[in-house]
Amino acid sequence: MHYLGHHPILDRKQALFGYEFFVQRDKAESAPDDAVLDSASVLVSLFSGLGAEQVLADKQGFVQLAPELLEEETLSLFPRDRLVLQIKAGDQADAALVERCNGLRARGYRLALDNFTPNPVSLALLPLMAFIKIDARQADAERMQAYSKALRQFPAKLIATRVDSPATAQSCQELGLDYFQGFYFARPGLLEDRSPDSSKLTIIQILNQLMGQAEIDALEESISRDAALSFRLLRYINSAGHGQTHEISSIRRALVALGRQQLYRWLTLILFAGTSDAPPSALVATAAARGRLAELLGQQAGNGQFNQRDSLDQLFIVGMFSLMEPLLNTPLSRILQELHLPEAIVAALTLHQGPYGPVLSLVEAVEAGDTDAMRALGAQLSLTGDVISKTYLEAMAWAATL
Repeated sequence: MHYLGHHPILDRKQALFGYEFFVQRDKAESAPDDAVLDSASVLVSLFSGLGAEQVLADKQGFVQLAPELLEEETLSLFPRDRLVLQIKAGDQADAALVERCNGLRARGYRLALDNFTPNPVSLALLPLMAFIKIDARQADAERMQAYSKALRQFPAKLIATRVDSPATAQSCQELGLDYFQGFYFARPGLLEDRSPDSSKLTIIQILNQLMGQAEIDALEESISRDAALSFRLLRYINSAGHGQTHEISSIRRALVALGRQQLYRWLTLILFAGTSDAPPSALVATAAARGRLAELLGQQAGNGQFNQRDSLDQLFIVGMFSLMEPLLNTPLSRILQELHLPEAIVAALTLHQGPYGPVLSLVEAVEAGDTDAMRALGAQLSLTGDVISKTYLEAMAWAATL
């Protein structure tokens, strides 16, 4: 069994630049790795079905390609403005590979050299590359600095890979690298044991009202007291995506048109991303994708335990709120003192237990590329590897629209 995985790539301003997509094989799988099959699986998954435009939006998709697929006849099926062809150079001289890359670059394809090491093949490929990737785990600070300095003579942008902590990202940035690949931004730094600020407390109050089934009069009053929030709500409900035929100009009508579930989701996004001290966009996108993935996995689960709409809404909250600590830079225990959440959600967030615990564990396993956990949790929820991969892409496509 195999699964589609991804690693986000951020720029120096911590904005999302793109993703590397790859196949993760189950460790228990008896079939040997097949680079051609893996490359083809990623290309078909990413650029068919949902389509790259939905999954990537305006971001770049890096895909590792086996040399056999570096042919224009094959690659012409895929959009070159969204696809970056990633190449791993061997240790032995390979004039054919250099020739293929030269031809692809001349035809407008962008190439990335993976896991740079200074061997003859890599050195021959450097002038043809748009991106050069350096493994931050294998290269210490001294070697990383030397690589960065030496590679600046080429036009390629430098990407540090396997960046797994904010400290590593900061170090790579100080050394002059351009992009940083990994989920380091989702690791909480030094958390501040304080209550959220007043603007966030207003949103938390309304979230608590929604969870407590408050009447529309109370919701209208709470939102109307915050001019900025009222403006955002009216702008959101009148945006093109909602298909309103007439402009809505009152908070009450906006609440009726949006509905409680959608209002809760919108407020959650505003809570995380709607302030001057908002976290990196990649972190908000990852949290949104987690929420949507948890909901979609619940829909697909074969045991039918999440068929109720309330259960799916709560799964979305579990996925989204699983990154609350880095999103709000506040300990989870302090946040849960402010938010009034059902016991099942709290049990999943704090202990990975209760009815939603296995779904959250599966979401995190997908993100981490833990194939053993994916296989075990998928079996527990009656979900196949193909369903998990397809659902994961759907969640990414949904998050890209926000």
